[in-house]
Amino acid sequence: MKHRVVVVGAGFAGLQFVQGLKGAGCDITLIDQRNHHLFQPLLYQVATTLLATSEIAWPIRRVMRSREDVTTLLATVTGIDRIAREVILDDGTHVPFDTLAIATGARHAYFGNDHWEADAPGLKTLEDATTIRRRLLLAFERAELTHDEAEREAQLTFAVWRDYAMSFTRDFASFAAFRRTAEHPQMRVEKRPSLRGRQGMWALFGEHGQVLKRGHELAGVLAPVERRLLKVVSG
Repeated sequence: MKHRVVVVGAGFAGLQFVQGLKGAGCDITLIDQRNHHLFQPLLYQVATTLLATSEIAWPIRRVMRSREDVTTLLATVTGIDRIAREVILDDGTHVPFDTLAIATGARHAYFGNDHWEADAPGLKTLEDATTIRRRLLLAFERAELTHDEAEREAQLTFAVWRDYAMSFTRDFASFAAFRRTAEHPQMRVEKRPSLRGRQGMWALFGEHGQVLKRGHELAGVLAPVERRLLKVVSG
């Protein structure tokens, strides 16, 4: 019997893992809850109507069409039986494995401020992009119809998150937000678990590297810049 490999997730990591097993003589099962591979870096162009969804998403089966060693399943993984070495799918199917690779990716986060999501939706899936695109287009249509200048201004006001960067090491993690293409971040949030018992593991740094606030809770550390991070505009 050939070595059985199950890969959960057909994003960049999952496909790269499968490509690396080409010619290894394994039976590979590739599972994803969507039937397409998505090029996430261009989602913002779909959201702003510059690209169609078909230009950044490709059927997984088409990507894997030359790989007879790969079986593609459209399903959601609901559990893993480590003793029986099986992946459990949402329809009750059990898929056995000798090696399991989990490459399900990440989702957007609001750093403890989940209430922001209603006004600042994430952008990780085609559904996210088309939802934002619909909201943008409808805002223009409403602005066209209204005779109220304040209403028109509200409909045509959009907030855009600047460039950002994240870095992770064994000792700390940081998130930096940049103003356009500036060399230095406008602000940076840093987490150092080694300082948990002292001044606090969270720190907020300003544009010139100065410490704006330290603390044990992220929400309190972000308080000085919360209004700059998100401004709600209601029509």
